[in-house]
Order: sequence, then C-alpha cells, then structure tokens
Amino acid sequence: MTNSDIVQADFSKAGVTLDDDRPIIADASDFIFYAALAMLPIDGTVAGPYMPFWTPLSPWLFLAYAVANWRALPQVWHRFRVFFLFPMLLVALSLLDWQLVGFHRLPAMISFSGVFGALACLVSLDIALSVKRLSWRRMLDLLILVYWFAFMVGVVQRLSIMLEWTTVRDFFMRLMSRQYISSTSKWGGGRPQFLFAEPSYIGMHLFGVLLPLVWLVRGRDRKRVNRLRVLIVVFAAGAVLMGAGVRIILDSIIALVFVIIEANSWRTWKGRLIAFGELVVTGGVGALSVAVNHRLSSIAELGFDGDGSFYARLWQSLSAPVPVR
Repeated sequence: MTNSDIVQADFSKAGVTLDDDRPIIADASDFIFYAALAMLPIDGTVAGPYMPFWTPLSPWLFLAYAVANWRALPQVWHRFRVFFLFPMLLVALSLLDWQLVGFHRLPAMISFSGVFGALACLVSLDIALSVKRLSWRRMLDLLILVYWFAFMVGVVQRLSIMLEWTTVRDFFMRLMSRQYISSTSKWGGGRPQFLFAEPSYIGMHLFGVLLPLVWLVRGRDRKRVNRLRVLIVVFAAGAVLMGAGVRIILDSIIALVFVIIEANSWRTWKGRLIAFGELVVTGGVGALSVAVNHRLSSIAELGFDGDGSFYARLWQSLSAPVPVR
C-alpha cells in the first residue's frame, strides 16, 4: 500500500475522498447545486419563501437539484433511508399537540416545508459528493467566499447605522423580511443582521455549518481549514464588537468549550492540564460577559423574568403541550 492509498483510506472516514480528479461540473443541473450553496448565508431576505422564522432560498434550490437528478434518488435512499422516515416520526410526535391545541393546515405545511428542505439538502449533498463525485474543495471555496460576503454586508449595515447612511439603511430595511437595522424595529433594532433572518442566527451558521466543515477536512487540506478558522473567528468577534446581539456571545463561549474538549489530548496529564486551563479561561470569559452585558446579567439575576426574548423562545418550545382553554 502506497502513501497515497493510506491518505485516501483515512480521508474516506470523514465522508469524503481526495478530489484531485473530481470535476467541478458534471452536467448543467450542478449550477443549481452551487447556487444553493451560495445562498446558504442568505436566509432572511424578502426574496425567499417563508418558513418558520426565516426565509431561506437554499432549501428550494436543493429540492430543485434533487428533482433534476431524480434517477440518483434510489442510491441516496439506500444510504439514508432512516432519514427519509424522520418526517413520519415528527407526525407521530405532533399528534398530541394537534389533539390538545388544534390542527392548522397552513402552519403545518410551512413547518414540514423546513423538514423536506433539510432532506433535500441531504439528498443534494449525497448526489453531488457520492454519486457525481464533484470537487468538495471548490464547494469549500464557494462557501468561504459567500460567508465573507455576508460578513462584509454586516459591516456595511453597522456603518450605515453609525454614520446614518439613510439610503443604505433604508435599502436593507426593505431587503430584510424581519429587519433589525432601524432603531425603531419592534424586534430590537439598531444592530447588523448580515443577511440572516435575525442576529441570533449568526452562531447557527458559524458553529452549525462552518465549524463542522473544519472538523471534516482537518488534516486533509490545511490551507482551507485555516481559511475557515479565520473566517469563523473574525465573523464571531466582529459580530460581538458590532453589537449584533447576546446570542453570539453565548454561542461563541459554548462552541469554544466544545473545541477545547475536541482539540486537546485527554490521554496525558499534560493534555488534561492544558485543557483544564483553557476551560477555566473560557469560564472566566463567560463570567466577564455576564458582568459587563446588561441582558446577560439580567438573565443571571432574574432568570426568565430578566429577558422577554429569552422567556418567549422557551415558551414557544414548551407551550404546545399545554391545552388552550
């Protein structure tokens, strides 16, 4: 076995393989796939159809790509058939809520559109990576580019707020489905939201999309991993400094804890001590954040009563099983 064979075998454990010979485009439908990737950070504009709490474009493009490549669906079904049964589980779990609260067709359709959008994303990725074997490196390059674009949009939004660029600010107020740009926004305005449905979605993108990509390709492509790391750090730090919201502070601290746990060696005393020290520092940063941030300190002191938004989100999650009288 040659060194290249070893690298190839190891890389396959991450779900991808070396793509030296992989094409960027296999047929015309692949342009739809790349368009879906490019639209990932754009999930809060008036251009997208409404889904619960956001207006993304990517799920619909992923769905179109899956339909355009319907002949590959049996292969995807064979690998991920359990995921295709997931909507049935959601229906079973929803029966109690429908019985207690009531069944409303339009909200149910909107909710399940998100579920099918997630399945369409899975199907599209499997078709592109496993069936057509397109270049995953070019996919990463595109994602890095569009997320940098989204960050720069946030910078422009912040400048328009600070410097009172009325024309720019009004443009984004019209562009965003639920805008946080204006100081009079009922959602808590005067802050950048990039191209996301709301500022609290920043962490979802950074630590739910980009950070897992770092873990997947780490050791396989150092250059692109470093680019992803720089993007994540700059985006998170920039969002905090620009006052995008409290959620990105909490998300960043929690993500940092996971990174410390995952990145350090726990088999040696030295590795454990380093990890423990890093966790202590992270805890100190969290405590400092609570001390200096009004909303965090209010939540720490008063619990649910300390922040209406925090209470509302929890209520949205837990209120459905409660019968409405």
